[in-house]
Amino acid sequence: AGFKGGLAGGLAMLVAAAIHGLFIEGSPWPALNGFAAIVLPLFGAAPPVDTGAFYPGIAAAACLLHVSFSLLIGLVYASVLPMLPGHPRFWGGIVAPLAWTGAGFVCIELVEPGAAERIHWLVFIALQIVFGMTAGEVISRSKPVKTLQSFSLAARAGLEADMDEENS
Repeated sequence: AGFKGGLAGGLAMLVAAAIHGLFIEGSPWPALNGFAAIVLPLFGAAPPVDTGAFYPGIAAAACLLHVSFSLLIGLVYASVLPMLPGHPRFWGGIVAPLAWTGAGFVCIELVEPGAAERIHWLVFIALQIVFGMTAGEVISRSKPVKTLQSFSLAARAGLEADMDEENS
């Protein structure tokens, strides 16, 4: 459920970012290049010069990182959202994106001072909400997997045996 939710949320976020870029900035690439401009200097690579242009290598690297982050955040959502009261769309679509935005701002400023000034924060928050609502919806529609948490401590520890098996 976490992988499915993460992939669905990441795809929805990518589509929303491309649509926003196309209509507002005239190109579908600014969000991807903006993401790359923050991450690439960490690896010693130069950020893209023209944020509206398509750079195959940068696009591939940014997509790889985006998919990785989406899968990991999807796993976190699948682990945490079912334990919270209410619907996962609320927690995954509103509360978590605001928390991720705050954490993202702090991390970006720590890693790349001044980079947070180049981010359109309203668009960033909107994209986080798109991811969260999509991932939360996919996760909420997934069939729950029975885990050992619903078993007694003795059963989880393997101390209980089925009485029918012992008598046969």
